[in-house]
Amino acid sequence: MAETSLTFYRGAAVDADRFYAVGYFDDLEAPGEPFPRMRLVQFDRATEAWDILTTQNWSAAAIHAWRTADGQAQIAVASTDGIVLQGTPNDLRDQIVDSAETLRLNAVWGDETGLAVAGAASAAYVASGTKAWRSISDGVSFQTMAERIQMVGQVSDYPTVQDYMAAMTIAMEGYETFNAVGGNDADSLLLAGNGGRLAYWDGRELQVIANDISVNLAQMVTTPDGWIVAGSAPSTYVAHVDGQTLAITPLAKDDIKRTLTGVTVYKNKVIVCGLAPLSAGMFEIGPTGLAPFGGISRNVWALVGTKDGLWALGEKELRYTDDTGTQTFASPFL
Repeated sequence: MAETSLTFYRGAAVDADRFYAVGYFDDLEAPGEPFPRMRLVQFDRATEAWDILTTQNWSAAAIHAWRTADGQAQIAVASTDGIVLQGTPNDLRDQIVDSAETLRLNAVWGDETGLAVAGAASAAYVASGTKAWRSISDGVSFQTMAERIQMVGQVSDYPTVQDYMAAMTIAMEGYETFNAVGGNDADSLLLAGNGGRLAYWDGRELQVIANDISVNLAQMVTTPDGWIVAGSAPSTYVAHVDGQTLAITPLAKDDIKRTLTGVTVYKNKVIVCGLAPLSAGMFEIGPTGLAPFGGISRNVWALVGTKDGLWALGEKELRYTDDTGTQTFASPFL
């Protein structure tokens, strides 16, 4: 039952040949099987074959794919348990980012220069080259969870437990999380998160980018000249962040609370995708805001634009659009 009922919710690709998706089981697991479980699936467009690369006993939060200089595909998957699964499709290995702390990771990025992850509790880690993971968010002005707790002190420092909890509540006010990370190399990364949080890593320090954005930024795509970030709670906001100056240029904004699940660039168009009821399908950023794109009105969970075409991941299917039209590939895990 569970073997044939898989719903996709994250995806990655680097070309027109293969797409990598992660999914979860709709049905209950068989007795004795661990829960939750994640499956990483590879789709080969040439053969229309779907292959299960691995099953893990944790939930995936994000996936990223790239190619090495010699053309070899690499995949990185971040889990909600602070684990990163990374390697070639045939040689995937997991590693714990910080063994001293349980991290809820929300985002992952990688290329030949290294890996980066980000998530809750102001978590931001980089592993450059062959070096071990290191935190890059310690000491920044928005403060990490550990720093805020340290400032509060111990329960014994307060007259009552209630006083201690009140101080803890105040310390946590405005506390945010990272949802996305991307870059051109491990020494040039942008992190985005709740409440308009933006920060830039230059290989030496993490610089907070001051702004007046109040939207939770959850989606990001790296462009040749910077990044496109998007958010949809409590309103819709899409902007470009310049890679040199870090200047923020709004591209689209309105007061509609959508559920955007992805952003990409295809044929010089910024395209976002989302879920019903207000944002199912794909939309391009135009002079007057969001306009329907591609004729898809169903839920789209991930978008990836490549030089040859556009991938759109649905819950039970995968679509590929190029100059010749759109192909739809139904999932066999129905």
